[in-house]
Amino acid sequence: MPATQRTRRTALAVLALALAAVLAPLPCAASPGDRDPLFQACVSKCQAAHCSHRTSSAAAFSLDDSTSPSNSNSNSNQLGSLQSATSTSLSAILLLTLWDCGQDCKYVCMHQVTRRKLDLKSQQLAEYRAQGQTPPQYIAQSKPIQQFYGKWPFIRVLGMQEPASVLFSVFNGLGHYYGLRRYQAQIRPENYPLYPVVEFAGYIAVNSWVWSAVYHTRDFAWTEKLDYFSAMASILMSLYLAILRVGGVTNRRVRAWIVAAALAFYIGHVSYLSFWRFDYGYNMLAGLAIGVSGNLLWLGWSVYQYIRSWSSAPDARHHRQSIRSAAGGNAAPGTKYAWKIAVVVLGISAAMSLEVFDFPPVWGVLDAHSLWHLCTAPLIPIYWDFFVEDALHNVRRVKSI
Repeated sequence: MPATQRTRRTALAVLALALAAVLAPLPCAASPGDRDPLFQACVSKCQAAHCSHRTSSAAAFSLDDSTSPSNSNSNSNQLGSLQSATSTSLSAILLLTLWDCGQDCKYVCMHQVTRRKLDLKSQQLAEYRAQGQTPPQYIAQSKPIQQFYGKWPFIRVLGMQEPASVLFSVFNGLGHYYGLRRYQAQIRPENYPLYPVVEFAGYIAVNSWVWSAVYHTRDFAWTEKLDYFSAMASILMSLYLAILRVGGVTNRRVRAWIVAAALAFYIGHVSYLSFWRFDYGYNMLAGLAIGVSGNLLWLGWSVYQYIRSWSSAPDARHHRQSIRSAAGGNAAPGTKYAWKIAVVVLGISAAMSLEVFDFPPVWGVLDAHSLWHLCTAPLIPIYWDFFVEDALHNVRRVKSI
């Protein structure tokens, strides 16, 4: 079989696997909010009252204080019943972002149930305080804002479920796009052996932030997978770049083995999450392990360069390493720009720690995850500054030999 035909068949097989992975169903994530009998009753009655057509709007649906909803528990009985109003059609922007009536009912009920629970807690606290009594602990420490289907009750903006995360994902994507453009404008491919690797890493990074914005706009199984799988591809590519640059790997056979190992892991990772079990914990740990490995390589290299930059003048050993340095190895003394990649690595690591402090969205839009994306955006220009300076530095060294 000719090589081109084998390559074409391999590409088609990979494409078929990717398509099947994206379209494979995900288990439905349940949270305290969507398990609440009041919420379930609200959604059922809303859909019965408004969803004669999938493009109908549930905006007019409301909670009413007159009677208690059916199929609700005693706590929900205090929150009121459900009353419908005349149905209207979903707006153009909601239709454009793929909302339907059933999903609109869930959104409306999510916010109305949350608002009622907040009002109930405020009312109960006020009553106890008016009587000069300390509220019971179960009331004082209750959490009326709960997650629904794995997400906090965000305020929808122009059809976007998580508007702040969408905006900040766009900031990150644009940062990589313009950084990559600047890199391509200032560095000539024939002058720098690592040029195609850095360039490809830039394209992968832009792609990952595009899918992050899409996923935070609308949470579907396929958008979630494309977000997660694109992020893993970007993390893997960053590790590969770190190995080549820090380790000075120039041998093509060694590079090919590294690429083969990375591809094997990635295909296995995607296949496991798609066809076996979508394990969020495993996905997070795998991404963390790979990301930390790359970060440690860059940090070690940055510290080493800092020590060398303040040491004595280059000796003969440094000169013998000039060609290897230009091809992706350790830079010679004087690479004081190495601090930039250290700042990026430490900044991203610090920003990720925000995920530990998960809290309900401030003003209905800003949560810990969106703030993580916000904090990484200013680091991206520094990231590309480093790679531009690093390439120019190594090109100058080659010409001076």
